[in-house]
Amino acid sequence: MHGLYAGTSVLDSVTRAEGFCCPAIDALACGTPVIAGENSAMPEKICHPHGWIVGGQPQWAPHHHAWWQTPSVDELVEAYEVAYGKRLSRAAAAAAGREWSPQAMQKRLAQILG
Repeated sequence: MHGLYAGTSVLDSVTRAEGFCCPAIDALACGTPVIAGENSAMPEKICHPHGWIVGGQPQWAPHHHAWWQTPSVDELVEAYEVAYGKRLSRAAAAAAGREWSPQAMQKRLAQILG
């Protein structure tokens, strides 16, 4: 998987709904910037300069008892244009991915719980 993530310029993780952000965190850890949707758990993990959050139309999914988002095509195109025009630092993306490693999460949880 590292080769796949490291071999791409950006991970498009804009979906109607997402799970636990694992692909986005994996991509960041490999130095790949991420484009994600705002109506998800991703905004707390993805931010500039190593990613973009795109808006869209939220809609209630009764069978999941959750909000989904149909991504804004205009915002998605803009994110792609910025991603390919700027050639972002892969080192910055990798540093962001390390913030969400199991070790970092364990350390943060220990700080919170005392």
